Amino acid sequence: LLSCVGVNALVRLPAGAGTIPKGARMPCLLTDRVEPVRDGDDTIMDDVEAEAFAFRRLVAWLQERTDVQNIDLMNLAGFCRNCLSKWYAEGRGVELDAAKERVYGMPYDEWKARYQTPASEEAKTRLAEVHTAKARTACGHSTG
Repeated sequence: LLSCVGVNALVRLPAGAGTIPKGARMPCLLTDRVEPVRDGDDTIMDDVEAEAFAFRRLVAWLQERTDVQNIDLMNLAGFCRNCLSKWYAEGRGVELDAAKERVYGMPYDEWKARYQTPASEEAKTRLAEVHTAKARTACGHSTG
């Protein structure tokens, strides 16, 4: 992916087109400009690759740590696997069930049956205390 100067869009290369070397110039399909957007010495490609790596690493950790419950993630970090799934679905333009399968590593109902444990009253109370209306709006969770 390469961002075009002056355009808030990314250009997708067709499958099999190879890779773009760092600093390469490619015409933008929207403007015919050829200058990649730069942030210091790095191209936007480097940022996208780093962000994708961080996402994959987080998803792998969440898939490995099935002992960490979503309510505990919500209480400590303010987001959970479901939030990440919703953000992925929104960003990728896929159905929520497909996004959940990507994040959970299996269908959501299967993950719940295998790994989800009942939340303690303490965890439920904590969620109600720390989970603000703003966060509920962002992640779509309710504390009720």
